[in-house]
Amino acid sequence: YLTLHPTALSASKQSHAQRWVHNALGIAHHLAADWDEASSEFGIALELAEHLAQRGDAHDAYVDLVGVLIDSAANDICCDDMNGAETKLKRGAYMLKRAYRPSHVARASLLHVEGLLHSARAQHDEALSKYNSAFALLSRPALSSAFSAWTQAAMAATVSSLLVKGEHQAAARLADSAAASISTSEEHDVRTHCVAVANYAITQVECLRERARSGEQVDHGKVKAFEKELAHVSLRFAEHLGAEHPETQKAEANYSALKDGTLPPVTFTFQSHWLPAIGAGLTDKIALPEGD
Repeated sequence: YLTLHPTALSASKQSHAQRWVHNALGIAHHLAADWDEASSEFGIALELAEHLAQRGDAHDAYVDLVGVLIDSAANDICCDDMNGAETKLKRGAYMLKRAYRPSHVARASLLHVEGLLHSARAQHDEALSKYNSAFALLSRPALSSAFSAWTQAAMAATVSSLLVKGEHQAAARLADSAAASISTSEEHDVRTHCVAVANYAITQVECLRERARSGEQVDHGKVKAFEKELAHVSLRFAEHLGAEHPETQKAEANYSALKDGTLPPVTFTFQSHWLPAIGAGLTDKIALPEGD
């Protein structure tokens, strides 16, 4: 649109629209695991957002600037730049405190990515606190329907942290709830759906492993059923993201750990899928004039 109608928008709206586009491209590259490309797009979006803020033309709740900072921080985590992610998240949190009416959307995204940073640093109690706070915000009526995918992201991250802490029963209950809610909805994307199904199967297997360690006999039929579900998740990830994508490879590793109804060895750890609640800055939509 900006190419076809370069004068259709005011200079301010053009800058807002360009920031929005680069932010969206950054998210697309991030989810495709093209993290260097994502970093470049987020960098351009951040420059545009900062320029708008300097002119006093930023979003009233800073959702544009804060959104880019959060998304870029999530990308930094994937690039193993934890200090960079922390700096951006602290800056985002500071700006939300300055806002006259802080965005609940940006706040929920910030809390979730802060949790992801804590998880990456193996600070699982702190991570759980952030995920719970994000989930509480996302459960509000004003956000619950529009941001159901983020709610799934918060639940998935919580499940992963509970598993790491060895709280398998609690993780299984939450994963079951997430899988049940996603099975009744057609609005979720393939990635979100796959993560919910994978977490359900993984938590059930972990509960079986826990019972086996206490001397209970293994139900090999159940193990085979969960193996089938993880195999399906692996196939869908491969079809959707490609065989070389990190999430596909995680799914393949998780599925491969179950062989003919046999539980994984004691030393095996299931890999968690990456499902960040990002894109808060994209809620700052630009009204484009009608036209071809």
